[in-house]
Amino acid sequence: MNWGVAMNNVVFASMAHEPERVSGDEEDAGDLVVDLAVVGSGGGGLAAAIVAHDHGLRAVVLERADTLGGGTALATGGHWFPNNQQQQAAGIADSREAALAHLLATARGEHIPESREIAEAYVDHCIEAVQYLEAHTPLRFEALLNFPDYRARLPGASRGRTMVPALFPVRSLGEAASWIRRGPVTQRVSLKEADERGGSTRFQPSPELLAQRERDDVRAGGGASIAALLKACLDRGIEIRRRHRAQRLVVEDGRVAGVEVEHDGRIIRIGARRGVLLSTGGADWDAVNTRRNVQRPYDGPATPPANAGDGHRMGMVLGLPVALMHDASWTPAFQLPGERYEGGLYFRPCLRERNLPHTIVINRAGQRFGNESLPYNDFVNSAVHAWDGDAYTYPNVPMFLVLDSQYRARYPIAGIRPGEPDPAWLTAATSLPELASRLGIDGPGLAATVACFNASARQGEDPVFHRGGDEYQRYYGDVDHRPHPNLGPLDTPPYYGVQLHVSAYGSKGGLITDGVARVIDQVGHPVPGLYAVGNVAASFQHNIGYTGGGVLGRALVFGYLAATHLASGAS
Repeated sequence: MNWGVAMNNVVFASMAHEPERVSGDEEDAGDLVVDLAVVGSGGGGLAAAIVAHDHGLRAVVLERADTLGGGTALATGGHWFPNNQQQQAAGIADSREAALAHLLATARGEHIPESREIAEAYVDHCIEAVQYLEAHTPLRFEALLNFPDYRARLPGASRGRTMVPALFPVRSLGEAASWIRRGPVTQRVSLKEADERGGSTRFQPSPELLAQRERDDVRAGGGASIAALLKACLDRGIEIRRRHRAQRLVVEDGRVAGVEVEHDGRIIRIGARRGVLLSTGGADWDAVNTRRNVQRPYDGPATPPANAGDGHRMGMVLGLPVALMHDASWTPAFQLPGERYEGGLYFRPCLRERNLPHTIVINRAGQRFGNESLPYNDFVNSAVHAWDGDAYTYPNVPMFLVLDSQYRARYPIAGIRPGEPDPAWLTAATSLPELASRLGIDGPGLAATVACFNASARQGEDPVFHRGGDEYQRYYGDVDHRPHPNLGPLDTPPYYGVQLHVSAYGSKGGLITDGVARVIDQVGHPVPGLYAVGNVAASFQHNIGYTGGGVLGRALVFGYLAATHLASGAS
């Protein structure tokens, strides 16, 4: 291909302060030749390495950070797998046709030519990928049978499609247990434990249970899936190289034939006979991309700082197209004073707090501006990012979560449980005017908003924004609360408030791929030897995420498909 010949000189162009380059082909000198080089250690990358190995290929996993798992390890662990066996056993209706219709309905059109191909490949092969991984690794999935698709009103919606990894005893990995990424909060409770009781608030683990899981390092969610996949890699002897940051893709004779990585100040060349798979995560921490493309309020990502767009940049250096670099999986989030993670600000997504009774979200005018119980991405897109052309501003930034003592006595907020001391970052006041003054918001506006909301909430209604109006929204409410799981008046002091920030679970923009995760060039042809999975690949749906677990599910399925395709020897 012409692009490969043209870019061959770019690949090895010198850079400022370039680390020492390892010379020679001997592996003991640092260089390595494998069949598949996986760049990044998220779920999709580890799955690809496992599948490639099982097809008789030699794979290596290259991770820039000291720990493994990327954003997957910090996620709650949902994977969207429609028409799964656990759904069928529970008598929940689902089908290929319904799942595909729902994907395309939520996508609001095919913004890239490959959208339908990718959607069809996902739906057609997701259960195949799950069954393979469950049969050949310690990874096990459990369906959230009560959990609905985010947009239950759209065509093809169902429930039970979101599956989460079973709990995993990370300590069983021995020394390698320390390799798995941990966030400021380690997830010890599976979403399945609440779901099987009928809702997100039904399972309240005892301190004794949590302490036991802490001692045994039992993890749930994304951490559990990374641990299970890592165990499978270790059992196979798949080489995993940490602190190896990819710098350049190597192109030979029009084909991606390897990758250069930096390790301990040296450049090492990793040859890849069959190809390179990028699993480097989003461009979340790429400040240049954010300045250039994200032209809306955005305070920072809720992902590891290692997700800095390495795979994006390597592809763009080769002249490969990208899409959706302006977009992300937006979420309101807490930013607790002084809380940092690996040198960057840490944002805690705000999900349940917006859905539970006795809360509202307001702007500086003291006014509600949207349905607080919408899926996180929809709430930001439709309400927080609303532009006022007359005032020429975003009137809903900043925004504030306001609650009363009824909420504080019953539900957690940003990880602080009922009964624990009020944190310094949670502003408290004995009256609404006092709270408004302390938060710097309009007092009369807040009083009028609360009075209107309370009158309706006591009746179990929200005629203004229809909060709690569908199955998904009610799932994240308090299913035992009456008269409505999402609505309760704010009428019992003290009152509390905290600013919410605009964050994101990950960027959506990336390299364009096809139905087997091959990267596509400017004219629509696959680039020989180059694959991309996860958030380094452009989402086939824009502006909105389609349902719980779509991002992790897509990474895992296309990691499986990429390795299968690569092993087949097809070009």
